[in-house]
Formats: sequence, C-alpha cells, structure tokens
Amino acid sequence: MPLAFVVPAWVKRLPLFPLLFTYVFVSSAGLVSVLLVVLSFTLWPLSKNAYRRVSSLLAYSILGQFAWICHDWAGISVRLFGEEEVFQKFGKEFSLVTLSHRGDLDWVAGYLVASQFNFIHTIRTLPKRSVLYVPGFGQILWALECVFLSRNFAKDKLAIKNISEVYKNYPFPIQVCIFCEGTRFTQAKYLDGVQFAKEKGLPVLKHHLVPRTKGFSVLAHYLRTKGNFKALYDIGFAFPGITHTPNFADLLFGRPMTVFLYVRRMSMEEVPDSQEELGHYCYQLYQHKDEAYDYCMKNGRYPGKEYKKPMSEDVLWSLRLTLILWMTVLVLLPCVLITVFLSWGYLIFLLLITILFNGTLTVALLMYSHQPMGTPASPTKKTN
Repeated sequence: MPLAFVVPAWVKRLPLFPLLFTYVFVSSAGLVSVLLVVLSFTLWPLSKNAYRRVSSLLAYSILGQFAWICHDWAGISVRLFGEEEVFQKFGKEFSLVTLSHRGDLDWVAGYLVASQFNFIHTIRTLPKRSVLYVPGFGQILWALECVFLSRNFAKDKLAIKNISEVYKNYPFPIQVCIFCEGTRFTQAKYLDGVQFAKEKGLPVLKHHLVPRTKGFSVLAHYLRTKGNFKALYDIGFAFPGITHTPNFADLLFGRPMTVFLYVRRMSMEEVPDSQEELGHYCYQLYQHKDEAYDYCMKNGRYPGKEYKKPMSEDVLWSLRLTLILWMTVLVLLPCVLITVFLSWGYLIFLLLITILFNGTLTVALLMYSHQPMGTPASPTKKTN
C-alpha cells in the first residue's frame, strides 16, 4: 500500500517534507553528477557501452525519486488506455515518443509510468538548453547523452543528426522522448497558436498548442533511417477532475490525483521520410491527440480499452530502498558524524544553513512551477 494512504494529509502539508525531499534530490543528484563526470573520463574511454549501462543505473537512483514521490507520497494513480499489444511492447524496443505538455507534472507522471514498465533509466530527452544548468538534474541528462536544444534550428539540426548516430549504437533499447509543443500550455500561448493555425489554413486544436514540427521532422527522419528504431509512440495526458494545472506544489505536499495516459503505437515503417511529409504527420498526431483529449473531457475516459498495470511490489520497494539509502547517506550519517566530532552548536548552525539553502530552492521551485513558461511565438514559419 502506498504511504499516501497511511500518512495523514495534514502531516504531508508540513513544510518539513518539501524541504527534505528537495535537499535529498539536489544533494543526491549532485553526488551522482560528479560521479558521472569522473566516469566520463575513466570508464568512457575504456568502454562506451559499459559507461552507458552504469550511467543509466546511477540515473535510476535519481529519476526514480520522481516516481516514488508520485506514487508513494502523493498517491497519484495512473489509468492507461490503449491496445494490450501496445503496452506489451512499451519500453522494450528502440522508439521515438511524442508527448503532450500541459504543465509540470506530465513529464513527472511520465517517469512514474516508465517506472511501472521498468524503463525509467532508458529514457532520453531533448530538453531546452537552460535545463543543463539545473543543479544536478541537468548534468545527469548530459551524462545520459540527452540533446539540449538551443532553439537555433541550424545548430539543433546538426546536434540531432549527431546524436541519432550515437543512439543507434546503444547496447540496450532506449526511448527518445520529445514534447513537440515545446512549452507548457497557457491561455495566451494557446490563442497565439489559434491565430497561427488560422493564418496557415491549419485545423485549430481545441486543447493543445500548435506543435513545432521542425524538430520532430529532423529527429524522426534520422531515427527512421536507423534500423534499430522500430516504433513511434504517441502519448496524451489528462488530469480529470483537477480545476488547475497540476504543479510541483501538488507533488511535494502529497495531494492525490489521477492521471490518464492514452498510448498509440505506430511502426516506423508507417512514418513518412521526407521533411515536408513529416511536418504534416506531426500535426496529424496532435490532431488525433486533441480529439482523444476532447473525448476524455466529455466521457470521463480516453477512447479504447483500459489496460491494467499496477505498480509491482518489486519496483515499489526498489524505489523505496533507493530513497532510504540516500536519506541514510545524506541525512542520518552527517548528523551522526557531526554529533560525534563537533559540538551541538555546529550541528544547529549547519542545520540552519541547510534549511535556509533548501528553503530557497524549494520556494524557487514552487514559484517556477506557477510561472507561465515558454515563448508564445509561432511554432514554425510553415509546417514542414
């Protein structure tokens, strides 16, 4: 049973826990990122495949914290919709994954689902370059050979081409995930997208931003030419019954909710090859995603069959034990060492400094989570 159903709601609202979770995540991510940098100079020259396996396992200890806090602390439940044969292959093959992007918790919920299917450590993403400078987290994505996009198409196209060559040599299946909308949903950005769609004669989406098709076209084109990438997964998110866009405050304070996930699988052979056709294909993916979301809002569920996939006890305890290990190393062990070798005055001083530092980080995270993000500019000058 998840801790969310055991710990009272008033306890989860105490500011102690957001401070604790932020401290453990930032500190553990910092330690792992330093270790990954060391491995990039020692293990990488000896064996790239060995480095990739080790770095993925180390990343699991960090990214798994997102899955733990979603499932065990916040009590977020997941309902999956799609064909059974789709979920049987989900996370087990080299694939390109397109996801809708409504807010902060869709990608976090994505890590939760990935942990249920045991591929959280094999996800590769294409985040904005600013993510590289997020302490710990950005450096881990760098070590996992994720591509940081600069929003300069010429540079990004070359970077995507180069990383596609890298991905084809991976010793295990990976899932390359992309948010084609490029930014979180806001009403202002949505209205800009509506105007853009009307100007270009495109169908107006009711619930999604207009996708930025250039990045998808380049990525799909290069991955399609690699024989090991077998499928494209198109994923839509919905948070029914939530009157606001879910954010990190909901997560840190343990507010339960349900997330719906709608998953389709297309063979890479069905994906067109030319840049122009891929642009239209990307827009069609989002049209379908938009229609499915509209169906969900009207009917309380996505179309198609519901697939049952509860969190296994093995995965759940793996996440719990990883967190316990980090708390032992980062909380219990320092307190014991300080009390043995230093006075209580030093302990109180260091505790206050830690609270101040992590309080600042937590407040910054919550403020960031409530800010409208991204550029409201048109996604592309033309759909190609």
